[in-house]
Amino acid sequence: PMGHLSMVKPLTSELPITGFLVANVFAGMFYWCMDQTNVQRVLGARTIAEGQRGAMFAGFLKLLVPFILVLPGVIARVLYPSLKTFDSAFPTLVAGLLPVGLRGLALAGLLAILMSSMSACYNSSATLVVRDFVLQYRPSLTEQRQVAIGRWVTLVMAVLGVLAAPLVGLSVTIWYYLQNISAYLSVPMGAAIFVGLLWKRGTTKGAVAAVLAGFGMGLVFFLDQALNWSLPGLSNPYMHSFLHRSLLVWTVSALVMVGVSLATSAPDVVKVQDYVFSRIRQPWTGLSDYRTWASALFASTIALWWLFR
Repeated sequence: PMGHLSMVKPLTSELPITGFLVANVFAGMFYWCMDQTNVQRVLGARTIAEGQRGAMFAGFLKLLVPFILVLPGVIARVLYPSLKTFDSAFPTLVAGLLPVGLRGLALAGLLAILMSSMSACYNSSATLVVRDFVLQYRPSLTEQRQVAIGRWVTLVMAVLGVLAAPLVGLSVTIWYYLQNISAYLSVPMGAAIFVGLLWKRGTTKGAVAAVLAGFGMGLVFFLDQALNWSLPGLSNPYMHSFLHRSLLVWTVSALVMVGVSLATSAPDVVKVQDYVFSRIRQPWTGLSDYRTWASALFASTIALWWLFR
């Protein structure tokens, strides 16, 4: 149908152009640059240069994802116009177009991807809880005890995931649910880290206040959409999109961090000097320089967006 492949949609749309160009930048910034699942992989590189090149390579691979996600849906829309739900598009294609052997291979691939993603998520959660919280209060904890606590954290995360499953049924599609969750719950942390990296005056209390305020605001926004509350102000046509709402959450979180940081004592200069962004002038080394590939990645993204806008 006309307009289904267009990314330039009005501001009152569920996926407005402003959401793609602005809100997605901040949500994507958290996922690619701050999410523990990705950060721990980059930290596993042998050198900084290898980590930078690995991140660039992952960025180029990400350019394939829209085609992998969008084109099957478009094909299903044409071949099976009577599909009742969006989530049935891919299973219908697999069942209708692939022979028996390839169906099993496709299912095995999906299960492998699911297990890999869950493993990375559980491992990151356990690492964060044990290293950043438990060891802060019990630094003498043995490694065996740390592993045991990590296993319990993994079990708790799995149970919470099962309990949250009914919320998926309230959303239009699984993809829409995941985008909502990431937009509302990850954006506050992204705002706090982003401001902290660029501003030496940022404080820990400011970051905590920003995350708590953003979480609370994002939770209200999410429940308003999931349960159709239609709260005053949120029923405005321009606030219909979760992308616009997430941008508001990011802005409020950043403002809260700035306000609380200014109202509290400035951090020790020694603590922030190695953690705040600063420009380091380095000679350009040609194709081996990550900035070359970053520029190529940016140009490729803009070109593809323009072609399929």
